[in-house]
Amino acid sequence: MTVPQPPSPDEARTSLDEIAEARRAAAEATRRPAWVDAIYAAVSGIGVGIATSGQLILKAIGIAIILGGYAVITAVDKRGRRRHGRVLDSRSVRSQVLRFVIPFAVLFILISVPDTGWQPWYAIRAGLVVTVAGFVYLRLDERYQVRRLAAGDYDRYNLI
Repeated sequence: MTVPQPPSPDEARTSLDEIAEARRAAAEATRRPAWVDAIYAAVSGIGVGIATSGQLILKAIGIAIILGGYAVITAVDKRGRRRHGRVLDSRSVRSQVLRFVIPFAVLFILISVPDTGWQPWYAIRAGLVVTVAGFVYLRLDERYQVRRLAAGDYDRYNLI
């Protein structure tokens, strides 16, 4: 009966590198496509642009576009989702707040001072700012999740 020999340090390092590469490749393969984030951001921008146009009926239409668009996109995204679960721990919540605050602080500053003389340019500007800020936020959040999953930087109880 032969006793198995422990691997050499070089073999162990190579094995760990292969495992890390496999984990990174699996996390990258499950990344949410950018077109889904672009559609979410565009629906948000269109809805906010219409809602900030000044008339009450258009505000209701803008809100309906946002809610209806999110419902449809979420249903489509749920069927085609490649990964189930997200890392949610105190670190991810803190970093999510930071990723949210930076683009949307600019958004709130630009939209908070309406100039009715600028219509329709004000509504167009608001819609574009929401679209860009939303897309940046969604891509940063997805990048953070993939990076944490690829590194194995979570406890099993932190996956939701």
